[in-house]
Amino acid sequence: MWENSEHLTISGLARPLRVAYLVDLERDAERILDAIFAEAYGRWGGRRTLVVPVLATGIDSRYLKWLYVFDADIIYSFADLSDEAVAYLHETCGPAHLIKHRELSAKTGEVLRYDIQLPISSLLSLSVLPAFRARSWGFEGPPRDIKVLETYWDGSDTPFLRENFGFPFISYSNSEIAKKHPDLFTSTTLIGPNAYSDPMQGKDAHATYLTSESDVLSALGQAGGPLTLAQISDWFSPSWELCVDLRARYTHVVVGDSVDDRLAFWNVYQRLSRPSFWEIGALRIPKSYVENELLFSKVAALILQRGMRGHDGCVRVCLMSCSMDEECLGVISDRLKRSGISTIETLSISSHAVVVPPLNDQEKVTLHTGGMFAEPIQQVSAEFSSSRAPVPAAAPWHMTEAVPPAGLRHGQWMIDLTVDRALDHGRFDNQRDVWIFPRRIRLERAVRIDRDPTARRVEAVHSLRVIRTGSLALANEAGAPKVSISLPEDLAAIRRGLCETLEWVPFDRARSDRPRGRVRVAHAEVSDKGRYLMGVIGMFDSLSSAFNVLMNEFWREELQRLGGVPAEKATDLRNQLIKRLRRKFSQPSGPLNFSDDDAIERLATEALRAGRMIDRERRYVSYGQLRRRWGDSVEAFLAEASDGTEDPDADAYYRDDDRLARSLQRLCQCEVLFQGRDWRCPRCFNRNWIGIEALSRTMTCAVCAREEPASVKGDWQFRANSFLVEAYRDHGTEAAIWALWRLWKGWSRSFYYAPSLRLWRERPANDRTADIEVDAIVVVDGRVHLVEAKSAAKLDSNEIDQLITASKFIRPDVLVIACMDAETDGLKRAVEKLRSKLEVGVEVQLLTFDPGELEPGQFLS
Repeated sequence: MWENSEHLTISGLARPLRVAYLVDLERDAERILDAIFAEAYGRWGGRRTLVVPVLATGIDSRYLKWLYVFDADIIYSFADLSDEAVAYLHETCGPAHLIKHRELSAKTGEVLRYDIQLPISSLLSLSVLPAFRARSWGFEGPPRDIKVLETYWDGSDTPFLRENFGFPFISYSNSEIAKKHPDLFTSTTLIGPNAYSDPMQGKDAHATYLTSESDVLSALGQAGGPLTLAQISDWFSPSWELCVDLRARYTHVVVGDSVDDRLAFWNVYQRLSRPSFWEIGALRIPKSYVENELLFSKVAALILQRGMRGHDGCVRVCLMSCSMDEECLGVISDRLKRSGISTIETLSISSHAVVVPPLNDQEKVTLHTGGMFAEPIQQVSAEFSSSRAPVPAAAPWHMTEAVPPAGLRHGQWMIDLTVDRALDHGRFDNQRDVWIFPRRIRLERAVRIDRDPTARRVEAVHSLRVIRTGSLALANEAGAPKVSISLPEDLAAIRRGLCETLEWVPFDRARSDRPRGRVRVAHAEVSDKGRYLMGVIGMFDSLSSAFNVLMNEFWREELQRLGGVPAEKATDLRNQLIKRLRRKFSQPSGPLNFSDDDAIERLATEALRAGRMIDRERRYVSYGQLRRRWGDSVEAFLAEASDGTEDPDADAYYRDDDRLARSLQRLCQCEVLFQGRDWRCPRCFNRNWIGIEALSRTMTCAVCAREEPASVKGDWQFRANSFLVEAYRDHGTEAAIWALWRLWKGWSRSFYYAPSLRLWRERPANDRTADIEVDAIVVVDGRVHLVEAKSAAKLDSNEIDQLITASKFIRPDVLVIACMDAETDGLKRAVEKLRSKLEVGVEVQLLTFDPGELEPGQFLS
């Protein structure tokens, strides 16, 4: 219902693949970090990879918020994780892949190698060089003689150069990559003296060979010196803006050899604003370099030439260490100052976690490009055709600016998708609902991705994930076949998520009992209560229109007068029944007693008779009555809003009863109300209702067929749709609508829901009673709300147990107790009991009814 496919769009934003590594710092961390740095340097955007330490008790809690904000597409773990930790990471971080490193057995006497195999192959960092070469970035024109630091395959690399700058040979395991693209770049290669003097080694004729680490440092410290993978891997790469409470335009120099020092060196880079092309954002200097005067002077000259500069044009350095005290850092600072670096700050940090950003306002952490690059964010849009749309082929800016050669454009990037919702529940005409998916229920499993079945790659299907903002993301690559996407209906998506058995790829592929998701239900279907809710809301043009009427103070009171009162609130009818029973059973006071079967049968008869009397009650209202009551509400509003002065024009606007007439017409058009006449037959005394569509000059009694001339006096009369009255009276529909309305008022960009559902733990056979029934599941801006809607302030122990069980299967973010009554002590105790028994991570929200929150009765839509 309400679907309008006109101008529904899907937009895609290209960005790098984001990878986070989990590392046990007590288990071969030095060599694992070597492997991580090498892999990251070879990947576009890889310099801003996050490394998270894992302790014996689990992931270091100081990094959890950063890991969530970082929003990794792949979480690659070198540490064991418990099943609960795996489930937690999937629910909070939502990676496309959370996998454990597979260790290959080493032969006797060999050292174990850490070959990282990401499940999604990333675009190479060297792919940015054609775009760099194609433009002028200064006054000298486009760069032509591009050199990249490399090492020869003879093992001549050094830990300092490998960690701080990277080598293509180590990152790509390919010594021929520079040879194949001499027109694009050449290499400045570190080579051992023996290999350099050996003519049989087959060296690259275009390369510049250097035989010592000192020579390499000298080359790097010269103007126009070679570029490094550490720099290139950050070029033209949208990244998170984390420049908070730290020196964003400083080169951060970490001194020391501890694992904490190495981890701080790597992660602090994400706190920096983007360096310019030749600037170096972070360095780690080992103690041996501090003690070697020659190498230290070379590093100082390198920092002076290529350190990050402030607005004054001077190099600025932040000197930090986890393993050295302030006094030692002060000595090193003095030595750097003597080399010409004037602005130096020292920072002795207690651990690697000092570089973790505070991230107090996570919503402000957004993707950005900056500095002298200022490349535009690559965003492409497409339109839906029916329920399907092509996935926008957004590509990284550097791939569109200058297409890399075939050998350098291999690999994938991610596309973040913003998708309009066909079923728009938005509150504002100028802001359309978009799809924002939760992570605690895998609704994205209901999204259909169609790709050419003959295509050579299908990674897009397996890389679909929900990013931190709730949008979808999937991988793409150059030359990939076109992909289309189909979005599900709300109810189908929520039912699929509740019954999904394969929520994620197994973490440890070596385990036979590896979990693939949380325990969910086997079957879900709409209950009778849910069908009534869908039917009532479906009478209106939109959800907003339904709320504007059903949650309007004036129309709510009129619907109650027309019979839409829940049984729990029908006080007058209850009192009438009790009075009748006391008279029938001759028990004028005290508790009513039904001591034998005959009394119980008479009780049942009287209850049935009372129910039939409700159906025979006269339930209509005249236009004059409506006009009078609405006019009274308008006058009360004007009296309250009056400041002692009169404004005839404004008062006339509010008193204009055409607004009431227009609202009545709309309600009759959508059959919430029926317009007609009620008349009593003078022969059989039957009360007849004649709708406006059946009016003629003659009226016929439905019982005795007596004909009467049509009445010529009196007002139009209106009665409520019997389906709506029944839904309100017998099925608690008003409480469910009110709960939806309260949540809808907190909507920002996305709102959708499933009505009351019956849930089975095992697939039902025949008509087996459901194990659980829930009143509604509502997704508001990606947060899952499990709703229990009550007409009265009661929540018994059985209902509490049902809600606890339901929350274990549904995994909501919020359990909402929505009570259309005043708060009572008993209700508060029940809510506290719920809070104490629910799993960690489930918030309990109590909503109680306040008539003053309803839409004002004088404003009718």
